[in-house]
Parts: sequence; C-alpha cells; structure tokens
Amino acid sequence: MEEDKKDNPIRNNQVIRILIVDDSYSSVLITKKFLELWNYSVDIALSGEEAIAKVKNKDFNLVLMDLFMPDMDGWTTTKKIREFNQKIPIIAITASLDEHQIEKIKEYEFQDLIFKPFKPKELHDVIIKHLNRD
Repeated sequence: MEEDKKDNPIRNNQVIRILIVDDSYSSVLITKKFLELWNYSVDIALSGEEAIAKVKNKDFNLVLMDLFMPDMDGWTTTKKIREFNQKIPIIAITASLDEHQIEKIKEYEFQDLIFKPFKPKELHDVIIKHLNRD
C-alpha cells in the first residue's frame, strides 16, 4: 500500500476530492477506506439526487458511480451531471453488466468501468489514469 501512495497525483499539497455514489453503505465504506489510505479526500452520496446536489455545490476531481441504485440509477445520475459538468471524470462501478450495457458506458459519457468486487490496485490504477489527464 505504501507504494500506491507515491503514485498519488497530488502535487503542491493539492487535495484530490473524490465522490463515491452508491446506495450500499457497506460498499461505500470499503471503497472509502482504500481512498483515504491513498490520501484522497472522500465524500459520499447514497443516492443519485444527493450526488447531483454535491457535484453542483462542491469541486470534485473524480466521481465513482454505482450504476444500479433505486430511485435514480447511475446512468440517469451521470446524464444529469453531464448537463452542467462535462469535465469531471465519472467512473462506473458495478457487479455485472450485459453486453448492451457495456456499450452504453461511452454513450452516457462515463470515462471508465470497474467491476465489483475490485482489486485495490485496479481501482487505484483507474483513478490515477483519469486524474493524470489534466
């Protein structure tokens, strides 16, 4: 884990803020634990509506978006975020997708996809990849 910290793209004491959007509190806690271990500042949203409000009112460097949530799914949430924020990287996170849904990832303007359960290094590599695009 110590090796992962040196790859963290924090420069000049910049705080990297990541929003986790997932209706499963246990999934949020697991993901949050790894992100904090890597020195990211983490916020959570347990619904699509909450995620939209947070992205409107705070500056995040990246969003980790669960695709299948009740009320408003990750697809719809991302589409609504894209109406006012085209730049923020949004990474889809899900346990499974069919072939048609995988095709929709680009259509809905997600930057990447991670399957649950993920390996910590896999998650970290995807985050680094998208944070280093600036």
